[in-house]
Amino acid sequence: MPSSFFIFLGLAQLILTIGHLMIAKVFIVGFQATGWFEQFIWWKMFILSFSFMWMSVITRYVNNTISRFFYKLAAVWMGIFVYLFIVSALYGLILAFFCGYMSSNASIIITSIVFIIPILFSIYGLLNARNAIFTRYSLTLPNLPQTWKDKKIVFISDTHFGQVRGEGTAGKWAQLISTEKPDIILHSGDFYDGVKINVVQVATKLAKASSVFGMFAVTGNHESFGDDNYFVDSMEKGGVKVLNDEVINVHGLLIAGARYGTNENKEKFEKNTKVLLEKINALKIKDGLDPDAPVILLKHVPDNIEVTGILGNVLQLSGHTHRGQLWPFRFITHKIFKGFDYGYKEQGNEQIDKGGNNKTTRVITTSGLGTWGPPLRTFTNSEIVVISLQ
Repeated sequence: MPSSFFIFLGLAQLILTIGHLMIAKVFIVGFQATGWFEQFIWWKMFILSFSFMWMSVITRYVNNTISRFFYKLAAVWMGIFVYLFIVSALYGLILAFFCGYMSSNASIIITSIVFIIPILFSIYGLLNARNAIFTRYSLTLPNLPQTWKDKKIVFISDTHFGQVRGEGTAGKWAQLISTEKPDIILHSGDFYDGVKINVVQVATKLAKASSVFGMFAVTGNHESFGDDNYFVDSMEKGGVKVLNDEVINVHGLLIAGARYGTNENKEKFEKNTKVLLEKINALKIKDGLDPDAPVILLKHVPDNIEVTGILGNVLQLSGHTHRGQLWPFRFITHKIFKGFDYGYKEQGNEQIDKGGNNKTTRVITTSGLGTWGPPLRTFTNSEIVVISLQ
């Protein structure tokens, strides 16, 4: 592994340890803990601060009943930790100024209520993440081939198959997707979580989702945690066609795929998009398609939208953001991705169609079907996107 990976682990662990000890301090002050109980809280929180990072490292190499059990516990704890940290930071300020004015009983009662709130919030998030919803869009794409009029696309992303969600979940989602009777299924990356699992079996389970033309995907950043060729090969063996900076003609509809590892920054993406455009134009000529026929671009991250506009009449399908996954992080992702963090958005570009009109870059970003880290969702949904083409 590169040294940068270990530096990241070290910094992340330092932040987690400080956060856990802050929660311990607020808990001790609020409950006026002393003696053995105080020492127990300090040591308990210190040990818990290492749980998720250590299990994340271990599960890169181990996959068995024990590893899955403890990884799930550690992941759930991380979700609880987020809300304990937020509440502790706010309540700690109150204690700093008003602790001296509270009686012992009042302090204990108020602290109990304060610490119950994040626990209840986490339980809601855990239950909410288990239920996938359908989000529907009806799109009119200019110059859409007649063969795709009134056809249906199921679009998913960020399934994050790993030691929390495995073959059972893949089979369940395949059944859900099949109920929509889609013509094609598209996946925009982070198929896997990056930990050790039965990769081919999981892909095979999901690829059983019924559709006319099958399932197509691109890689995400989690496939790039190791050798992404390993994950690509596993998806292909399972029946998922992976598009690596290539374009294909699916019964008149052009599907292009931007591989994460070769498009992870603007400079690389701009270079590869120009090459992709040449491939698209060549395929349109070869197959006798309309020069202004739409292209669907699978790209994991919804950034550099102005570069996507090079492709002209394009619909970009992205994921990655999870819409923040845990409240209040949705406000951060909205800011980082300039409003393209979730939902359907449009952006004009300088390309001109044959009618003399500016072409429009259309983007749909999903909140994702799975979760990363804590298997919780608060005020976001695990979703399956259904796109009806007009």
